[in-house]
Amino acid sequence: GTSCHWPMQTNCNVFAAYSVMATDPDLDEKVIGMSRDELTSDALALLGFILKGHKSNSGMCGDGNKIGLSWISPLGYERMMHGVEAIWDQLSPEMIENLRNMLIAESDWHTDEMPVIAGLNHEKNKPESNIWSACILSRTVDMFPDVERKDDYLEKAANFFTNGISIPSDAECDDIIRGKKVK
Repeated sequence: GTSCHWPMQTNCNVFAAYSVMATDPDLDEKVIGMSRDELTSDALALLGFILKGHKSNSGMCGDGNKIGLSWISPLGYERMMHGVEAIWDQLSPEMIENLRNMLIAESDWHTDEMPVIAGLNHEKNKPESNIWSACILSRTVDMFPDVERKDDYLEKAANFFTNGISIPSDAECDDIIRGKKVK
């Protein structure tokens, strides 16, 4: 089931907001109504829940299901990554390992299972999901450059990015990206 999928997307946004506020040097705790410590504590708890609820890790969502490995899952994860970067130095080794597991699982799935759908008509063009998929692949390599499938991820990311937005002139474009012509 995916009943927890959409709420988890929201959790990703809330986590990022709390993380960024907690690390903002200009934070006014009175205006926010929470202390920096409370924001950080809640952010870390949210991130732990998000990561453990992924299919690659040991927990689950509140409804007993797991999330991830879908055409839309990178959207939520990309929306939270600036929050991960903001509090990186406060993440436990377990959280970093769970993050790594999640990103590798997503990258494996998007490399092996997610097709690049691109064209000029609506049915054959999925620009947003192509870009989200490319982002998660690139993000994985950026954050964990030692990943075993680095070249596979970058190759598929280039294909997704190249097909993020298809326009008529692409059919004639001889530009080369990672050894392949755009056309």
